[in-house]
Amino acid sequence: MQEYYMYMRSRYIRRLEAYVDLKDLLDLAKIKIDSSLVDIPLMFLPSYYDFLCTEPYSLWNEKVATRTFDGLQNIYYKSVDMEQVLKSVLTHFLISFTCYKDITKIIEDLSPLSDSPEIKTRMYRIPTYNGLIEGCLTNLYKALRDLLDLTVDKDLKSQTKLNGLYEMLVSNGFSELCAFVDVDIRNAINHGGIFLTDNKAQFYFFKNRKQETKELSYFDFDQIIEDLYDTVSGMIVAFIRFFSIHPEITSLIERIMQNDPFIKNGLVKMLLSLPGSTCRLISESPNGQQLNINFYTSFNQRLELVHFSIEAASIARTIYPGYDSYFISISNDRMLTGWARYKSSDLDSTANQTIDIVDLYQITLERGDITFGNPNEEELDLDYIKNFRYPTIKGTNWRLANLSDCSTPELKRLKGQLFVESKIQKKELTRVVNDAIRQIKKLYTPPTPQIKVKHGDMPADVVFLNVYLGNIRLRNKSVLPSNKNFLLYAEYNSAGGPFIKNGGLPDFVWNQLDKVQEGNILYAWSYTALE
Repeated sequence: MQEYYMYMRSRYIRRLEAYVDLKDLLDLAKIKIDSSLVDIPLMFLPSYYDFLCTEPYSLWNEKVATRTFDGLQNIYYKSVDMEQVLKSVLTHFLISFTCYKDITKIIEDLSPLSDSPEIKTRMYRIPTYNGLIEGCLTNLYKALRDLLDLTVDKDLKSQTKLNGLYEMLVSNGFSELCAFVDVDIRNAINHGGIFLTDNKAQFYFFKNRKQETKELSYFDFDQIIEDLYDTVSGMIVAFIRFFSIHPEITSLIERIMQNDPFIKNGLVKMLLSLPGSTCRLISESPNGQQLNINFYTSFNQRLELVHFSIEAASIARTIYPGYDSYFISISNDRMLTGWARYKSSDLDSTANQTIDIVDLYQITLERGDITFGNPNEEELDLDYIKNFRYPTIKGTNWRLANLSDCSTPELKRLKGQLFVESKIQKKELTRVVNDAIRQIKKLYTPPTPQIKVKHGDMPADVVFLNVYLGNIRLRNKSVLPSNKNFLLYAEYNSAGGPFIKNGGLPDFVWNQLDKVQEGNILYAWSYTALE
């Protein structure tokens, strides 16, 4: 049985060979990372591919990588007891790595935006800058701090904030790692000291009780973000290189994994994230009987998804043997999220050759535990759809918010929330609702990448609207009778019906509303609006 599961693991890893020959990858790693590499540890194999073969990962700062690795080696050769801090080092490393992968996606999605400089700075530059410093670099600094602490008499672990970590690293000869970190700018961002103009960002902060300022053009701001990203990449490459060339450290890592779920899940996500398939989440069900693994994949054909899910579940069975079932969910830009749930007993029967993979698929399908649909194969501009935003719609004393498309193949449907800032008479409120629906009906809706739906410039067939008393910051947006701010539910149907059953609300809520249909609009009034 164990041989089968090892075969499934090797089959999964061989998916990488569709992109690069593993021998060629090792040769490239010897040239660009470390000539002494004999082999690449399995858990870091996908990361080596990323940092050697794909941008922006492969643009890592070589000086930072070299200085970080040299520092790690110096600590190692001082014969310190690295085991006592390795758990903490791995924890900080994995927090940083997870944040780094998230920021990579943000950079890919948002850096090309052509919004106004101010909007782009608030949406993209500031959060990305802060994420690279607070989420990535600060945790990598802490990992290095914990190792340096083994070699000096001074207590370095008391340094927990960016400024202290920065000064600690510079004083210990790691200035290259801090070259693009500006503590003053970080402090200005965190303390609200930012002023944005058409062509630059101004940062205000206090030093020695005196206000000072720094400026960055947006071009320079973007360049610093790239430099910070490449610094993080270089440090991660150095840590992975360090873990890889010392077999005893790799063995320690494998032992720590068995007793620390966070570290185990983080490293398994790295192992399972191959080109074209990113492992995004590993968790267990509330009762502890099912392991859940979520992937994002670039492929979306049903047969390949089934094969992939079986391989992933089989690997999970070997690494996490104590579960009754393994739930593999898969997302893709061009299909609705699908999933498969495999029972451990069926996986073991396949491994023991009591049943074959076809039987496993059939048993799981008959149980209703495989739901992979067909992808939407329309030719679409995904970048346009991703960046599409509905216009701001507001009138005197009211505003629409949270507009979203909920269309079907047959019906163009939109839903939203209407906020009326002050109480008005029922007749006037009806007029406001009707006006809001008229404006929503005219909205253009883009295609939905995952499924074919009715879309375009034609008038909406259906509009769903929840109406509240208050502004869009209203915290309580429930439709329960106890919510004094909920005024009514309104539904427009171009054909005059049928309307959605109970407005999609629970019976006990719907039964307490006063329903009136006028033309092709159904109004369900809360007693609050009728008072």
